[in-house]
Amino acid sequence: IDCIKALMSLIGIFQKYASKDQDTDHLNKNELKELLQKEFPGLLNVSKLFSVMDALDQDKDGQVDIQEYFTTVCTLGIIYYEILGACPKK
Repeated sequence: IDCIKALMSLIGIFQKYASKDQDTDHLNKNELKELLQKEFPGLLNVSKLFSVMDALDQDKDGQVDIQEYFTTVCTLGIIYYEILGACPKK
């Protein structure tokens, strides 16, 4: 149940930002910038956001779709896991 809630939350975040324009299936650069700044504060330097967008946009269509979004979220999860794995468990 917790995993389903987590997935639904991630989908909801994608939909929240993607629905700011007519194309609700993709994040444009501004939507992605806002998502990264608000949902992952302090993670990225603002000046690097658009180069990150280019890296996330695997099919180079100028947008990030749900598959590209989840690839990114999974990569971030692995990074955080490795960081937390280096910390002693409570």
